Amino acid sequence: MTLFQGVAFGIVVNIAVHCITLPLLGLTPPLFQLPWYEFVSEFFGHTVWFWAIEVFRCDLRNCAAG
Repeated sequence: MTLFQGVAFGIVVNIAVHCITLPLLGLTPPLFQLPWYEFVSEFFGHTVWFWAIEVFRCDLRNCAAG
């Protein structure tokens, strides 16, 4: 996973989980009922989280190979 160093995967996960799965399961209100800042927070949180995971993964892989 290196597409934008994991950022694209973070966006996909955010949409799949917070926009589709959780509302379908009734665990969160529908997306249109959430405040905009909550959606923005989750969006950037997931993208930064997966980016950080990919950066550390690449660094660990390079250290192990080197």
